[in-house]
Amino acid sequence: LDPAGPAGTYNDGGQLNGEFEGGPVQKADFQELTGRFGFDWKLGDFGPTDDTMLYAFISRGYKGGGINPPQSAGLVTVKNTFDPEFINAFEVGTKSTLFGGAGQMNLAAFYYDYKGYQISSIVNRSSINENVDAKVAGFEAEFYWQMTNNFRVDTTLGLLSAKLKDQSLLDTYDQTGGDPNWLIVKDAATTQNCVASAAGVQALLAATAGTALEGTPALICNPTALNATLATYLGQATADALTPALAPNGIPTDVSDNFLPRAPETTLSVGAQYEMELGKNWSTILRGDFYYQADMYSRIFNLEADKIDSWQNANASLSFSNEGAGLEVELYVKNLLEDDQITSQYLTDASSGLYTNVFLLEPRQFGIRIGKTW
Repeated sequence: LDPAGPAGTYNDGGQLNGEFEGGPVQKADFQELTGRFGFDWKLGDFGPTDDTMLYAFISRGYKGGGINPPQSAGLVTVKNTFDPEFINAFEVGTKSTLFGGAGQMNLAAFYYDYKGYQISSIVNRSSINENVDAKVAGFEAEFYWQMTNNFRVDTTLGLLSAKLKDQSLLDTYDQTGGDPNWLIVKDAATTQNCVASAAGVQALLAATAGTALEGTPALICNPTALNATLATYLGQATADALTPALAPNGIPTDVSDNFLPRAPETTLSVGAQYEMELGKNWSTILRGDFYYQADMYSRIFNLEADKIDSWQNANASLSFSNEGAGLEVELYVKNLLEDDQITSQYLTDASSGLYTNVFLLEPRQFGIRIGKTW
């Protein structure tokens, strides 16, 4: 690094020489009118119980867009800005008190219509945002019952269908879109992948008769440079036929009706606890919880590599408390089933090999907590 370099360059001491001269300032303005309308009605004698409420809501939500990081020329095309996200939400449900106040049941059904749903991906070593349209429908149920003075149970159930509408997007994990007429080429200079026509690459290799061309990967990844080289060896007409404009970006993949990321179709949780008085102001609570989650995908492309299998988890605890002394002792076990299931994952950039970073359930843990309040 040259200490006497022009403004906007770093010297060997890591200091910036003069003022940084960047590109044009990027600006984006977004605005939208949002609102919520709804009603609730206590059914009284018309309901299944004496204390049942029916409700319905319609709302419109909005999340502003933004600016994506700048991208190098010749690599995957990324829009300078990403659009706002809009949602029209519809929900109906009931809330009911059961068993003379000893129980509670809540039911809800909903439908979300997304326009410009914002998703993130890593392109050219930068996290960028894109917009897709989606539809989400679901049902949720919550139930609680104090069965006796000492014993209670609670459970929740979620059913979800979250899918994309008709559209196609570029998948950096599969840039050819499965089309055998295209090849993935890695540019060693930028460590990025590009897509070139198989016919164009084969023609280039045949035309040069094995002659080494300096910077061949970069040349192939640049349609203009590839066209000029082929024209030199094969003539302009042939070159034009072998280097279509699609070469650097890839072949979009149809994602219509694919599942949204991290949207399992079924979730279920069940819990139970038993409380007992021990005397001398001491009480104890024994509790157990179980959770289940169905299969889901980590990306909107829904490849087999994106699939996260269903998993379950169980926890248990035994606590002792003395309200008068402000003392509490809890013994607990987390991940009782000792499962090492993947719970989430994300795909990295081509420059790092498109590896997948995964997150696992924490290993089984035993512990004790001691608390004191004054």
